[in-house]
Amino acid sequence: MKQTLIRFFALAAGIFALDQSIKHRIEQMRPEQFPKKAGNIPVTLHRSHNRGLFMNMLENRPNSAAVLSSAALGMFSVFYLPSLRNKCSAFYMTGAALIMGGALSNVCDRFSKGYVVDYFSLPVKPIRHVIFNIGDFSIFTGLSALLWDQLSS
Repeated sequence: MKQTLIRFFALAAGIFALDQSIKHRIEQMRPEQFPKKAGNIPVTLHRSHNRGLFMNMLENRPNSAAVLSSAALGMFSVFYLPSLRNKCSAFYMTGAALIMGGALSNVCDRFSKGYVVDYFSLPVKPIRHVIFNIGDFSIFTGLSALLWDQLSS
């Protein structure tokens, strides 16, 4: 159990640190440098300040977005994190850690900057105009892992 918790916190902290580090570098660059291709990988880099939630919902109400995202993180912490004390699958633990690291990074942005820094898009038709960050991607991947774990139990 102790090793599971150590892995959980290490993964969550790693996601948080990676996302915050990239956001810091993106913020240090001049706005006219964007958008730009990310080398040989099929990703476009951006510098976008999202004051709302996913797809700019509540964009005109950044305080409400901050409260809702904090409440969601709090509810996740209350309902999912205590179950890590029990034996849980690697999918469950990984999913929960991905969600925690990504959500903490975005909530940290909301309270320290008043917006979330988004910085990459993928050339996939239905989402090519959506700009993400590692935190968003981690939350989505983590939710997918938790859903998979629940459906396969």
